[in-house]
Amino acid sequence: MANELHEKIGIPIENGLLKNRLKTLKHSFYECYDLFNCRSGFAWSPDTKMWTAKPELWKALAKF
Repeated sequence: MANELHEKIGIPIENGLLKNRLKTLKHSFYECYDLFNCRSGFAWSPDTKMWTAKPELWKALAKF
């Protein structure tokens, strides 16, 4: 993965940096997943890679 990123963006990246970044992303995703999954009306969209919900649900969550 580090080699492929280096080829695509031209910046050398170490494997350790990628492992740490992936670990951080996984942790953040699972925190969000736990937060949104227990609420009705929120869903993870694999197409957009975003949480989706009706606008009123987002407003209610913002007040929380």
